[in-house]
Amino acid sequence: MKTARLIVNWTLFVFSLFFLVNAMALPKGTALRPGAGVFPVMVGAALTMLSLLMALRSSVSVERGESPFPRGADACRAAGVFGSLAFYTMALPLLGHPLSSGVCFGAILRFMGLRRWNRILIGACAAALLSWYLFGVLLKIPLPLLPVLGL
Repeated sequence: MKTARLIVNWTLFVFSLFFLVNAMALPKGTALRPGAGVFPVMVGAALTMLSLLMALRSSVSVERGESPFPRGADACRAAGVFGSLAFYTMALPLLGHPLSSGVCFGAILRFMGLRRWNRILIGACAAALLSWYLFGVLLKIPLPLLPVLGL
């Protein structure tokens, strides 16, 4: 199992490096008008860095006999955050950005340990508004408001 994890992590690193090298060939555009290659390069760079960290960590954990995966409450917290993000991707086309991102941010704040509902509500609303302003206003990405009602 430990050897398999080591092989998978280093294979992911090689794949992400291949992805990054191929993404570098796409047009980057300018700062005002980013091209098709900007996002793939950012994803490739992030994937390469994270996969390298995972590969190095799994190499060390194989030597120590430790598991790199969270256990107990940490595993529940990680599963909750993953579930919140999965909810967001499924709810966005139906509920729109404001509602689905607010619920997602609220759930993530709750899973990360914030207990007071008034703070969760304020934080989720602030994060939803900030993400709408960043993507909808500054970057001019059309975000669905409430597709169920045709908005």
